[in-house]
This record gives sequence, structure tokens and C-alpha cells, in this order.
Amino acid sequence: MSRTLPRQKNVQQQNLDAEHQILLNATYWRTKGIPAALKEVGMKHGVDWPRSIVIKLDVDFPGMPNLFGLLLTSQARFIRFEIDADVKHQFVKSVEAWTDVTEEQNFNLNNPGTGIGFGALAIQVLNAMRSD
Repeated sequence: MSRTLPRQKNVQQQNLDAEHQILLNATYWRTKGIPAALKEVGMKHGVDWPRSIVIKLDVDFPGMPNLFGLLLTSQARFIRFEIDADVKHQFVKSVEAWTDVTEEQNFNLNNPGTGIGFGALAIQVLNAMRSD
């Protein structure tokens, strides 16, 4: 009996999937609400939350600060953060990292074999959410 392997997605489908995942994360945190500790630290660093998106946010992952991830500011700056907060994520205990990692992002629109870079996809999502 022969087994059919799932067909590999083409570059355009992979880009759509990646963009959709960024959109899902950003929409989830906009709807649920950003934890107060992250919101406070962001505001102290000039983040305009209604015009920025959370790309990735891990909460209470063992061995890591309570809140860590990646956000994209309204000025198109990518910020990697690690924040230790109380168990309800309301109060900041310490900021382990707040690092601008924009220069590490791939903004190419035509990468051989992978298509649009992650940074460019994230900015597309940010711009689409701004116009909503």
C-alpha cells in the first residue's frame, strides 16, 4: 500500500501562513488585552499601544521571566522584551530585557526560496491593523 505524503506548500502559501500567524497573535492580544506589566513598561519606553502590535508573547514559560516576546511599535521598531512580573502580570518586578532588534529582521520582499522576509510581513500586518 502506498502512502501519499502531504504536498509541500509553495513560497506564497508559506508567506500567507506566516502573515496569518502574526495577525492571529496581534489580534488575540488586542482583543484579550496586553498584560498590565507589559503595557506599563512599553508606555515608559514610548510605545503607542493602539498603533503597535504584539507579534509574540509567552506568559509564565518555565525558566523564563513571566512575560517575554516580540512587539512591533508604531515607528516600525521591533522590540524583544523579558519582564518579570507578579503572578497576575499586573506589577513589574524587573525588566530583564528591552532590546531593539529591528536590525536583525529580514525586510526583503523577495528572498530566494522563502519569499517575503519576516520583518516585511510583520510590517504589512501592522499597517493593515492600523487601517481597521
